[in-house]
Formats: sequence, C-alpha cells, structure tokens
Amino acid sequence: MFSGGHLALHIGGPGVTVPAPTEILDALQEATITLDDAGRSGFQLSLALSRPRGVGNRDYPTLGGLALKIGNRVQLTALLGGKVHPLMDGIVTNHQTAPSLESAGSTLTVSGEDVTVMLDQQEIPLQLPMPVFARVNLMLAPLASYGVVPVVIPPVPDIPPLVTDSPPTIDGTFFSAINKLAGEANYVFAWRPGLLRGQSFAYFGPKEIPGPPQPPLTFGMGGAGNLNSISFTDDGTKAKTVYGFVQEQYTNAPMIPVVSLPFPFGLEAVPATVGNLPLLGLQKLSNDEGGNVVQAYARATAQHWGTLLGAASASGELDTVRYGAVLQAQQTVEVRGSGWTHDGAWRVKNVTHKLSRGAWTQSFNLERSGTGSKLERVVL
Repeated sequence: MFSGGHLALHIGGPGVTVPAPTEILDALQEATITLDDAGRSGFQLSLALSRPRGVGNRDYPTLGGLALKIGNRVQLTALLGGKVHPLMDGIVTNHQTAPSLESAGSTLTVSGEDVTVMLDQQEIPLQLPMPVFARVNLMLAPLASYGVVPVVIPPVPDIPPLVTDSPPTIDGTFFSAINKLAGEANYVFAWRPGLLRGQSFAYFGPKEIPGPPQPPLTFGMGGAGNLNSISFTDDGTKAKTVYGFVQEQYTNAPMIPVVSLPFPFGLEAVPATVGNLPLLGLQKLSNDEGGNVVQAYARATAQHWGTLLGAASASGELDTVRYGAVLQAQQTVEVRGSGWTHDGAWRVKNVTHKLSRGAWTQSFNLERSGTGSKLERVVL
C-alpha cells in the first residue's frame, strides 16, 4: 500500500479477526495510528464513501455494513523490510460521516482506541485489600480474551494495607483506578503492541522501558539523514523540588520534613535542576500518605521526577523508508546532527504513524530533563 511496504487490516469480534473485505481496502485512503507513552493509544481510518445511483434512500454500503461498526475490533499490521510490525489492536468507538454532493467526495472517518478502552466502560466498586502489584493484575484480567499479557512492575515500596486499616476501594472504572495507582508511583499505564498480530501487552511500570537501541534520528547529514523536520523546546519552569511535613500515624512525634530525592539517571549532560537553577521551583507534597514517612518520601520523589520530564522536548517527522524501522514509544532514541545542546539520548513520548498509498511517515515527540549530550558519538 505504501512505498517500501504493505499494510494489513483485520476486523472482527473480541476473539477472532479476519482480513478486511476488498471493498473496505479499496475505499481506505489513509490510516493514522498514535501510540502514547501513557493512557490510551488510538487510530483513525479515512475511507471514501460511495453508493449506487438510483437506489433511493439506501445507505452507503461501507457505513451500513457490519465490518467497521462501532464495537468491532480492528488490527493494523505493517510489513517493512520483510519484518512484521503490529501497530494497533483496538476497538471502533466513533464514526464521522461527511456526505458530499460530488460523486466521489463523501468520506467516513472511523476512530477507535486500543483494547484497554474495554476497562473504562463499567464502574465496579470493589475493596481490594492487597498490594498494588496484585490489584493491578486482577483489574487487567478481563483483557485476556483480547490476547493482552500484563506486564506489571511492583512499585517501591509496595506495602499491603494493614488489617486494621480500611481496605483500598475502587470507586470508578478499572482503567481510572490503574491510572491513579500509576500516578502515585510516578509510573505509567499503557498498551503496547506485541510481536505478533493479536498479541499485545498492558504495561504498568516506570516511564522508560529498556529495549534494544533504536536507529538514531539524523538531521542534516546528507545521505545519512532520515528526518523531514525536527524542533526543540527548553522550558525553565518545569522542574520542581517537592517538600512536605508528615507526622507518624501511630506516634506523637514531631512533624517530620520530607524532601524529594534527586533523579540519578538522566539522559542529559546538564539536568534542568542545575541548568535552570534560578527558576527551580518548590511544590508541596500532594498527599502525606496518611502519616507513613517512607511512602511520603517515595511519593515526593515520584512527584519531583514527574516534573523533570518535559523540561526539554522535541518534535519532528521522519521518513519511514529512509529510517528503516518503527520508532517505539517509551524507549530511548539518540539524536544527531542538531548540535551538542540537543543531540544525545531522548525518551520517545509518542509516535503517530500516517500511512497512505505511496507514503508512510512517523511524527514523534521526545522529552528529557535537561540539555546537552552525554555521548561522544552515536552507535549505529
């Protein structure tokens, strides 16, 4: 479908999907898939609508058919360089129809979200007196029918509630409850494509996922270049030191001050806490964890680390055929050709794939907590 590769579209119910009908493939004009580092990822399919003349008020066959109805499962898989790249396994959630007086001008835009949207449809109040690790795994269990494998990394500390305390309660949906737990630990919860169509991961853990080195993003270096564009932003107001005062729950000890600990594993040479020191702000701890000092320190540190990401950011677009790979969200990638201040390792925040007949581009957003490259050279 696009230069250098092919796009496969499968449609069906929760368990089984089949290749899309020929009329759907012929009408497909563009597919857009956005993979985010946190929250839900999504997709859009743009299709041309047509209907036979002289049939009165009969519906458009594509819109009236059952293949892309709301609630159906959609899988998008790309083939690049002889390798299969699953890009999306999602649920259709929205139709936008734009009729036209032109004979071939009507369009249907089918939008959807990854399969974790199924965890956000029912509010089920539950009391779960167990550690965070067990709670998250239990709430992810309904996704097993979609081939989703939980990848849950326990936060530190993962202390189970005392029998004398009120057990943790889920008030909203499983999706909102998991995201709340992720925010408290400075974790993310996100869907990730698997290695095969129909198999994927629900990730609950640190914001950065270890993985093999990704091909570098190269700008302005002749035939080695693979970027159509890139731009950078440095924000001196992002980084905050977090503080608070906590009194132990079961003692009459004086209030204990709590201050966030520094982040020791930055990707940059000059962290924002140093480079932007005159603007380094103070932020109050949002919750004293009910008087638990250990958890208060962990939360203050997580809150501080959360303010660091985005102190430096980048956005751009790459040509997929020249890049020769699929850029992975939530992993690191190296930038070269933009100068020492902005070269080096970055974390990929999100990637948007746009596929049409003859073209496949990837738009991206990167982030890190400061400026300057730690690298002498980029390893290809």
